[in-house]
Amino acid sequence: MRPEVYFWGGGSAFQISVCAAAIYVWDLAVTFQDERRLIWKTRFAKANLLYFWGRYYGLAGLFIYIFFPQGLESSTVCLKRQGIRYALIQLAMSTTQLWTLKQTFFLYDRSRRVLVFMFFTVAISAAFQSYGMTLYFRHLAYSKDCQRVGDRPVGIIVWTVGTVSMQAVVFATSLFKFIKGLRNGINTPAAYVNYIVARDNLVASLFILTVYTSATIIRSKFGVGENIWNFAWAWVFAFLNMATYRTVLNYREAQLTSVEFSTSTASPKSSFTIPASVTSTVSEDDDESDMPETPATLSPPMDPRDQSMMKHCSTSTRPNSDDEH
Repeated sequence: MRPEVYFWGGGSAFQISVCAAAIYVWDLAVTFQDERRLIWKTRFAKANLLYFWGRYYGLAGLFIYIFFPQGLESSTVCLKRQGIRYALIQLAMSTTQLWTLKQTFFLYDRSRRVLVFMFFTVAISAAFQSYGMTLYFRHLAYSKDCQRVGDRPVGIIVWTVGTVSMQAVVFATSLFKFIKGLRNGINTPAAYVNYIVARDNLVASLFILTVYTSATIIRSKFGVGENIWNFAWAWVFAFLNMATYRTVLNYREAQLTSVEFSTSTASPKSSFTIPASVTSTVSEDDDESDMPETPATLSPPMDPRDQSMMKHCSTSTRPNSDDEH
């Protein structure tokens, strides 16, 4: 029996999900050299753990989703499939969202006000998401042929509001810093790192806002949300994890580039403000004292004949006291 018949009942969603997994594996291979250069050969950082989590959790989640038995045996299997699918993608999205929030905190120079604001944003968003999913699964039911017979669409709407609200905050705050950076110019290492962080936050936020908002609207309007997620789930899951580990790579690349830029342009007249995350990879002794000093201008030794002539001229041109009277 073909695997798509055993696992998916012969649906074409199996082939589409396998294509998503293939693209994900291809991206892992493409970025492997960057992983060696920016992760393995650099000083350990907390971002490395997030990188490995997003990179290999995504691969494991795709294989679990594709090869989990999704036949039409019973409604229990269909309910388990839905629960596993939700848990996998919720964990991937939460990882991406928390990483973008952390990067937004970095953009605003680790301000305490921003930290408090983010804490309340996360708390409100988590409350909406938890209540929405509880309401959804409480009324979710399937028939023997895996057709939905019980559902509360309002649960998905509440969950989407919580998800979108958090990412909308990240998008707005990152957009402000992005535009401000373009206006001020990207002429310092700190400005370059901030530009990369803001750009990646905008891309990840725009992806989450577009996918989840459109999916919820289509589901509520046309009632085809289940069919859409059968085809699109693997792609959304793959891109969420790719966004996590690729933004980490871009962040580490920006740090490395900014350090190289600052050291190559260092001069007595140059002064750059490097963020703390960048200076951690640079020696603390790299201060202005290490900059090359301007040598003092020395006059060449004067010839003795010139000194005698200058003395003679000075005495001959000095006025006598009788002439002054």
